Amino acid sequence: MEAVVALDLFSFWQSVFDGSASMCPPRRCASLVREQRGRIYILRRCATMLLCWYIHGDE
Repeated sequence: MEAVVALDLFSFWQSVFDGSASMCPPRRCASLVREQRGRIYILRRCATMLLCWYIHGDE
């Protein structure tokens, strides 16, 4: 799943830098940004949880 999210993020940002994102309506762009922010938030929370488990281990 992480690879899919990374690929989606890559394709989104690639379209932003190519200028093709400017062709989409503002609501669509806002929706894409909100979706990607949600995915990044989930990934960050998961990474933090795994890091905490790794650091604290069997204390």
